[in-house]
Amino acid sequence: MSRYAFWYSRLTWIGIAINMLFVIPLAFAPNWFLGLLKIPLDQPIWGQAAAMLLFIISVFYMPGAVDPVRYRAPAWIHVFPSRTCGSTFFLIAVLFFGQPPGFLSIALVDAFFGLATLYCLVHLTREEQFGGEQGPVQGARRMYPPWLTGLVAATATVLLILVIGLAS
Repeated sequence: MSRYAFWYSRLTWIGIAINMLFVIPLAFAPNWFLGLLKIPLDQPIWGQAAAMLLFIISVFYMPGAVDPVRYRAPAWIHVFPSRTCGSTFFLIAVLFFGQPPGFLSIALVDAFFGLATLYCLVHLTREEQFGGEQGPVQGARRMYPPWLTGLVAATATVLLILVIGLAS
């Protein structure tokens, strides 16, 4: 296994574990946990619903974490749109739209794991393209899969919709 695949896998599993540090208290003690983050919430069920959704998203990270080469699409989806949307949305919400600073914890976790795993995926793809550290190979294929451009464009569109929604 490539060292980049190894580290992608490790970082993704650590990210899933950290997500569970949000999921468990939100699911079972939403008022306490959100109070700790100083995030007001009138109806605790919304915190529990967020916990359920974060759990489901984390489950979808698992195939890429098991084998990022075999499950390349879920590995990239882990970065675009999942971690990208989470970090951008909450960062913009706090910095520009007056949301409680407790949301920065979500933004920072998503940004860190998104950037770290993106680094691993880019280098894993380059390693495959160039045949390891030996340099370019004759007839090397494109660095990124063709569907990745569409995925990045869809992520940017979703982010734009979220920002417009926050602004209104």
